[in-house]
Formats: sequence, structure tokens, C-alpha cells
Amino acid sequence: MRDVSIEGNRDDVTQAIADIEKLKVRPPRAVRKEVTPPEASESFEFPMSRAGVLIGRGGSNIQELQKKTKTRINLEDISGGNGKKVTIEGSTEAVALARELIEALRTAAGGKKGKKEAEPVAEPEEPVEAEAEVEAEAEAPAELVEA
Repeated sequence: MRDVSIEGNRDDVTQAIADIEKLKVRPPRAVRKEVTPPEASESFEFPMSRAGVLIGRGGSNIQELQKKTKTRINLEDISGGNGKKVTIEGSTEAVALARELIEALRTAAGGKKGKKEAEPVAEPEEPVEAEAEVEAEAEAPAELVEA
């Protein structure tokens, strides 16, 4: 508490005292929210070859995963460059869901970054028929010669 001295005409002093009283009643502002530790945490290795798919352009995939699962996901390089250490923090259920979604990204699309796997192309049927006709024509003169 501080001592305050107010000088002035009666109306101004009365108004100043009223304003000071309002300030005393107002609760102090919270300086910082209390941070609660996560309920669960899980760490595992993720292959470097799939890290781009997990992170996404500008971090978009990892941000979407965090938002969807209400978790905090942290990636760290593993020494030797073989992969990334993924740490998921949140509720037990949220961590399990995030792990499941990340595992799906690990195996999705056969490991090709942003490309669909090519479907096998069937051979056209017409050339096969043409080859059969050519073979039959080639054999016909041989039969005529023998007869």
C-alpha cells in the first residue's frame, strides 16, 4: 500500500478518491497461467525418409495432427541422421490417437513423397490379335508348299 496525497477543489478530490477506491476493488491481473504437465508422453523413432510427410509443407501436417488430437508433438534429429525422435504429449487417449495417425503416415503411399504409385498398364488387346493374324499368315504359305 502507498500513501496518496490529493489536492484540489472538493469535487475533484472526491472524484479522485472514488477512482482510487475502484482500483482497490479490482482484482489483480494474472501474471501467468499455471502450466499443467501432460498426462501421458510417448517417444519413438520415425524414419528420416518419411519425415517430410509427417511434417508437411511449412509444418502443416504436424500442426493439423496436434490440433486434431489435442497433443503436443515434438521432433528431434537423431544423431547419425537415420531418423527423427518423435515425442507426443497429452492425455492418454490423445497420445494413442496421435501415435496411430503418425503410424498411418509412416506406411501410407508406399513411401513415395507426394506421388501415387503407378498402376500396372494392361497390354492393349489389338496388337495381340494382330500378332496372331501375322503368325497365321506366315504359316499359311508353308502349308501350301507341303500340300
